[in-house]
Amino acid sequence: MSGYSKERREWAVAQMLPPQSRRVPELAKASGISDVTLYNWRLIGASQGQTRLKRPVELH
Repeated sequence: MSGYSKERREWAVAQMLPPQSRRVPELAKASGISDVTLYNWRLIGASQGQTRLKRPVELH
């Protein structure tokens, strides 16, 4: 089980997809999420056909 909420994962994946297209090392440093975790989330999103987020996600 992941230590991150679904919203946090969705936000991170959205940051790596167009139009933001943030690089994993940059996002890892800014978010405190490990680069390995981010790469895994990106792979999972791609395997599920996710090319962009359906709705904006805001973290507070």
